[in-house]
Amino acid sequence: MKALFEMSDSVFEVMTLKDGRWLIEQRHKEREAAIADANGLCATRAYKGVKVVREMFDQKANLFKESTVYELPSANNTAPKALAPDPRPRAARAKPAAKKGGKRGLFDFLKN
Repeated sequence: MKALFEMSDSVFEVMTLKDGRWLIEQRHKEREAAIADANGLCATRAYKGVKVVREMFDQKANLFKESTVYELPSANNTAPKALAPDPRPRAARAKPAAKKGGKRGLFDFLKN
């Protein structure tokens, strides 16, 4: 009986990242075709990222194995910039305490 997938058989899946989820867009037998398709999808700028994943079946372990062979972020995907630390001392950054005689919230009441 021949196995469904041999170790030499592999499929290249073109995946796109949109709304925080990776979705399979296309499946190819050749790596070059999958990468060309991925570049075309990335050029549309409709996705935050595009990658090509090689999927193959390991007959000995009876498992599917995946590995990312190509990945690129879209041109509209910019990494968030790191915020500079506040130069003021910690005491200056704290919220001012409630004034005596003024309105106090439940948190202020329980704190005392």
